[in-house]
Amino acid sequence: MLSLLILLSSCSVFAPSISAAEGTPQDKRVLTSSAAPLEVVNSTSVTLVTGDRVYLYYLRDGGVRVAVEPADPKKTDRSFRIFEDSRGLYVIPNDIDLRKYDINLFNVKLLAEQAKITGVKDRVRVIVKGLGAEQLRNFVDTVKSLARQLKVGHKAKIIHEKLNLASITFDVRDRVKLWKTFKSLPKFQKMWLDKVHKLSYSREQSGFIRPMLDVSVPMVGAEWVWTHTQASGRGVKIAIL
Repeated sequence: MLSLLILLSSCSVFAPSISAAEGTPQDKRVLTSSAAPLEVVNSTSVTLVTGDRVYLYYLRDGGVRVAVEPADPKKTDRSFRIFEDSRGLYVIPNDIDLRKYDINLFNVKLLAEQAKITGVKDRVRVIVKGLGAEQLRNFVDTVKSLARQLKVGHKAKIIHEKLNLASITFDVRDRVKLWKTFKSLPKFQKMWLDKVHKLSYSREQSGFIRPMLDVSVPMVGAEWVWTHTQASGRGVKIAIL
């Protein structure tokens, strides 16, 4: 049996059983607690940039339970802080400085939603701001070097030299190698989750951005452009900042 550090988002307690062969919690539809059985209707897992894996269990009553499998179980001095707000559920390792790391990197509900939108679970994309141009180049070169040394699919490139910004993609399939990468990263100013947004025109869908075209289209004169030119905007990529 593999050991898990169990952390909870509410007072009810359960400990999912672990398959030694698979190293993942077995899918149990009813989990027992000291109060009452907890019926699990769905479950998933996400991997943090630190290499820690978080299992999420969605309950029939709308609640969520989480269990954390640390990247390095031998480091007994590491702990995790869990809290929930209107924007998500957070699992934050005690060795993380939130002045440097975007809190959304540890919003496990958001990470699960991002994986659902993109269909990608084995990569985490982030934006890194360097302390300066030379330091940012060093950061990018270090990530590329670690990718070669550890034989993983990390990717790194500078996306804006004047703003000292780089796009980094972490390969999260091997959590041990991801942990080694995390511990080897050079200094930087800030790291943000590179979020993907999905547009929807429906008022009923939650978790989507709904464009308010009744105001923005006339404001920028788009209707005149559509009428007097051949431009339609089709196929044009936009960035939401």
